[in-house]
Amino acid sequence: MIYTGELSVEPNQFNLHVERIIVKSKKISFDCYGRMYSDLSPWNFSGVAFIQPEGHYKADKIEDADGTEVQTTVYIFKPKCSVDSCSLEGFWYERTQGCDPEVWRFSGFLDPF
Repeated sequence: MIYTGELSVEPNQFNLHVERIIVKSKKISFDCYGRMYSDLSPWNFSGVAFIQPEGHYKADKIEDADGTEVQTTVYIFKPKCSVDSCSLEGFWYERTQGCDPEVWRFSGFLDPF
């Protein structure tokens, strides 16, 4: 099934709207977007998280943002999905070249698309 909705983020520095997420046994495809609360700048991120031997899902992406490398890793832990909703939790790790990494926890319930 396909799900959509808002997830809570801690620390609360941006909103996280899942436009679409498709949960399968070996991979999770997702498209999400939001805005930073500090300056209202928009962001978007799409990816595919693959199941890892430890049981969680992991997506890695390296992008070039105006000549600066940004590494993003999304970890999703044991999604619980049914025809009515999908509960998710995980961590969003981001490291910009030359800066300390930042980590946010996300969680919540998504509705069928």
